Amino acid sequence: MRREIDIQTLHQNLFYDAETGKIYNLHSRGNIKSGKELGTSTGNGYKTLNLLGKTFFFHRVAFAMHNGFWPEMVDHINGDREDNRVVNLRASNKYLNAQNASAKKGARFRGACKRPFGYEVFIRSKGRQIYIGRFKNEIEAAYAYDLASLEHHGEHGRRNFLPLVV
Repeated sequence: MRREIDIQTLHQNLFYDAETGKIYNLHSRGNIKSGKELGTSTGNGYKTLNLLGKTFFFHRVAFAMHNGFWPEMVDHINGDREDNRVVNLRASNKYLNAQNASAKKGARFRGACKRPFGYEVFIRSKGRQIYIGRFKNEIEAAYAYDLASLEHHGEHGRRNFLPLVV
């Protein structure tokens, strides 16, 4: 679905409301009337839209229309894949995008790995894994991860307890 289209063509056919994160059709085409809100939810939480026979990720179109370029990746700052307001979208790459990912499925906290002796914490930064330490309980381990995330990930890091730093 990474088929970019000329941004001028997007502006000729679509209207992006940066405050609400919604995209509307400007001209009637087929059974889609002018002024209709666009977007179809996918099974994984993202929205898509169809234009000129091609399917595009909604957040990529919104970002491109507002900023005037197609980035490598678009990151949802708050992690909500359906929140496509301009304040929630930023240009990213695969490393920065991974830093903002939620905890793995089944895990209570990000970065805290259960071991026979308690919990162990690792963090990934710039393509390498960094050992943070061992902890007796999950809360201490998660907090240690948050502190390491502040240091290594900065504004792109997803934390368990600590707020985002902008």
